[in-house]
Amino acid sequence: MQLNWRDFNEMSFNQLRKVPGIGKKAAERIIDNRPYRSNNDLFKIKGLGARTLAKLGIEKVKKERKSWYLMEDGIEYPDFSLAKNILTGKIDFFWRIPKDKREYLVK
Repeated sequence: MQLNWRDFNEMSFNQLRKVPGIGKKAAERIIDNRPYRSNNDLFKIKGLGARTLAKLGIEKVKKERKSWYLMEDGIEYPDFSLAKNILTGKIDFFWRIPKDKREYLVK
């Protein structure tokens, strides 16, 4: 059986009960927590385990890590917190560079 988050938004209580691995309490929680916007939302429902969802063809999608920049101090910082100084060409935290002299790395 292949389901996705849209199906869980539309199914009635009786339809949910017919799905293998979903009991009475889990069906009630599914209905109470609507609407769902992605398959990852279904993993937050108590009583609805990862194995049950995997059998239904639903897998958790990992979020991609945002862009990070390795600074001279050896620590990685998110790109949105950094800017390039137009005059020196040096990359630093944007708040340390005057507004008229900064060029943002992320637009």
